[in-house]
Amino acid sequence: MASPCDWSFFWYNISIMTDELYFMVRYTPFWATPGCLIALELAYIFWIRKKQKQLVISSVVSTLCVICLGAYFIAGGPEKSVKQAKKFVRFISD
Repeated sequence: MASPCDWSFFWYNISIMTDELYFMVRYTPFWATPGCLIALELAYIFWIRKKQKQLVISSVVSTLCVICLGAYFIAGGPEKSVKQAKKFVRFISD
């Protein structure tokens, strides 16, 4: 049994999830654009109804989607963004 300080199990799970991460990075516009629009619409509804907690959550989700889209386009599209993600995963795992 692994001790609570044994990080090998954690890194093993990250290596399993890399394919999913690369898929999410490669197809960022297909999930971030609708996510941003839905979150903005919900934020507007919550703003009208004066529900602050839900407004903040929707705004954070929308902002995260915009940041992901910006990083995707700054990286240079699907191929180069996956390359950058691979470099980041290698940096984290070393």
